[in-house]
Amino acid sequence: MNAAATDATARSWAANLRRARKDIGHVVALLTTPEDFGIMRQQFRSFRYTDYDAYLNQMQYLLDSLAETSSAYVTVFDPAAFADFCAREELEPDSPSSRSRYAAGAAVQEVRLPYEGDEVSDLMDDLMEAVDKRQSLEKAMRIIGTSSLGGMPPYEFLDRARTAVGELLRGLGTGTHHLVCSVAHEAERLVAVLHVACTDEGVTRVPEDDRLPFTVHVAAGLRSGGVAGIVARTSATQNEANEVVRGWTISEGWVRPLTEAQVFAAYCTDADTGEPIPPEHRVEYAAGFPVAGPEQ
Repeated sequence: MNAAATDATARSWAANLRRARKDIGHVVALLTTPEDFGIMRQQFRSFRYTDYDAYLNQMQYLLDSLAETSSAYVTVFDPAAFADFCAREELEPDSPSSRSRYAAGAAVQEVRLPYEGDEVSDLMDDLMEAVDKRQSLEKAMRIIGTSSLGGMPPYEFLDRARTAVGELLRGLGTGTHHLVCSVAHEAERLVAVLHVACTDEGVTRVPEDDRLPFTVHVAAGLRSGGVAGIVARTSATQNEANEVVRGWTISEGWVRPLTEAQVFAAYCTDADTGEPIPPEHRVEYAAGFPVAGPEQ
């Protein structure tokens, strides 16, 4: 093989290697609180970081370096989950290789976000929000998966929830809508959020990754028989200066509208003290509209 051919082969090999690095990517697991950082320092001699702020700066540098040659992702490093992982896999926890294996598994099984040059402090907020959403979704799914209520199997709650969400979106009409579903269950409050933009021609397609968690929470509200509800805030259109807030309760196996007074009371009462609070400026509190059920 002549020198030119050898050089061409080397360049091709290098290009393929760069593409492979981009495809494979790297995962960095971040300790999201000083408390978790302190646990790692106390328990593992191989964890050599001594200052949390310096640790975050080094993680920022590492992510920037990785992003120059490959895809980079971040996940959460949970010391308690790491200890369980090492016990389950029979690994030595005081080992960098064990931490690497845990990070790779957490990125696949838990939460993984792409690194796009953000500040690490912002990544922390995004990661914790993603973790909260996943945990809420898992709890909602467990509620649905419990034994049948009134002879209704779990899948039927999901079918009813899909119908309810579809009818809500159709009824809200033109505008940008911010919907929140909350479910009170065993002293916890599960929350899911859905953002939808509706044009004059109809509902803009909602990604399934956004719609499915919201639908699952509605199904959990239907299944739980506890306190659950949906609030929709419609942002101003070109011809309307105000925002409109509507509400529904999830009770008796369906989504039922709240009155204007109930919506106003929910938004204009301090949840902790019960004292009235001023209504928001340029916000109209309106009754929810009836949502057609599956039998209609």
